[in-house]
Amino acid sequence: MEVRRGLIGVLLWAAAWTACGEAPPPTTPPAAPADETIPTSLLALGYGGEAKDVRAPGVTIRTARAGSEVLLTTDGAERCLAFDRSGKIIWSQTVPGRNRVEYFAPLPDGGILALSTDEGVTRLNPAGQVLWQANCSAHHELCPTDGGAFLTATHTTRTYCGRRVRFDEVLRIDSSGQKSLLLDLFEIRAQIIPLTAESPLDRDASGPTTAVYDRFHLNSIQVLPESDAHTPDGRFAPGNLLLCLRNANLVLVVNPETSQVLWHLVGVDLDRPHGARMNGAGELSIFDNGWHRGRSRVLLLNILTGEVLRIEDGGDQPFFTRTRGFAQQLGQKRLLVTLSEQGRVLEFDGEGNLAYEWNTPLHSQGARSALYRVMAAPPDFPPN
Repeated sequence: MEVRRGLIGVLLWAAAWTACGEAPPPTTPPAAPADETIPTSLLALGYGGEAKDVRAPGVTIRTARAGSEVLLTTDGAERCLAFDRSGKIIWSQTVPGRNRVEYFAPLPDGGILALSTDEGVTRLNPAGQVLWQANCSAHHELCPTDGGAFLTATHTTRTYCGRRVRFDEVLRIDSSGQKSLLLDLFEIRAQIIPLTAESPLDRDASGPTTAVYDRFHLNSIQVLPESDAHTPDGRFAPGNLLLCLRNANLVLVVNPETSQVLWHLVGVDLDRPHGARMNGAGELSIFDNGWHRGRSRVLLLNILTGEVLRIEDGGDQPFFTRTRGFAQQLGQKRLLVTLSEQGRVLEFDGEGNLAYEWNTPLHSQGARSALYRVMAAPPDFPPN
């Protein structure tokens, strides 16, 4: 009798599906395995964890061409941290009530904005007091925009083609913590999907599944700055959004006011990329993970022409992180590279020489913690 009732429940749930559209997920979905026709790489991933690397912690390479910027990161749990270039912690701030702090952004008043994955965003004053908390499914990004507001990525799990699939949004959080939806990638999926290779997630499921998949996996947002690319091509106007979609192997520009896709990168074979950023010279940097290649690289391209200006992949000492990862463009054409799964940070000088290597000593998640993103601090941070 129990088996029969369970089967009836499955059939009723299946009958409620809509083909490749949206339907509310069942209150209690039936137990079922992942869809065997879908690669596991499209499953919604967790974050954090232990570093997959046996290197001893600390600074192992530091040449005269390495920068002096303070490095910012988190312990993946509750602390935001600043390290000097010797690897010493010189500033620390605990985010109350959060335990998945992934990333933080320094603010002009000496306070910070901290992102805790799937928990939300917290505003702290310089004394470490909570001014407000915005609860949401935040992940990956805190991008400054107009009026002291920030943009972050969030996601909603929808029933899509008979599966539970995450679709991302861009959420605006103003200086007082008020949230508003800026862009919904589900609503513009018809513009995005034709730009990339076919995904099995766009085909009807062969049967019920409780696995959660990730259609696009938005992992970086940049409000485009003034740049040399704007004058010859209005698609790169300040205020448009540069987005990186890992599961679509896609970097694109969207007008947030019209929700129109204006541009996407072509002619470059990306393999699960992260962290697209354009500088004032119209140069686009991308951390290309190389999920299938087994070797990561940083690309620097002319955004107008698509010309590859630089490839940094470690040469005869290759580096690799299957997930996450980031590259920050610094002065003198330096690149600061985060190898997230290895808990490792590299800096390459303008000529491509390895100038700095640091292996995190943090151990909140195992013998050595993985890192999400390590960034060079602005000159006035941390405050005295």
